[in-house]
Amino acid sequence: MEPFIGCWKYQTHENFDKFLNSVGVPYLISKIAVRMPASLTFSKTENPDEYKTELSTITKTTGGVFKVGEGFQESTMRGGFMDSKIWFEDGVMKQEQNTDKGLVQTTRKVEGDTMFVK
Repeated sequence: MEPFIGCWKYQTHENFDKFLNSVGVPYLISKIAVRMPASLTFSKTENPDEYKTELSTITKTTGGVFKVGEGFQESTMRGGFMDSKIWFEDGVMKQEQNTDKGLVQTTRKVEGDTMFVK
């Protein structure tokens, strides 16, 4: 988890609008959101086994507190919650988010000071 700790600013927004739509953000709002600065933060909590994730835009911050490999409730841009799970395979962070529109799978990999997200 250590390489992922910190605040990651989006340099490009390729397919970010599709991701936002897949987690229930309305089409027009997602089109506006990709034009605004966004950041993703992973941090430690006071509990050594827990971490916090936050996706921040100018208008909204979402996220949740999690333990690696366990399910947790993550807040959404629409103000609700979704089931989520984060785990690692070969140094790659994997995340599944169960949304109203179905399962969304994301992978994150850190190389140097850059995080690659698919």
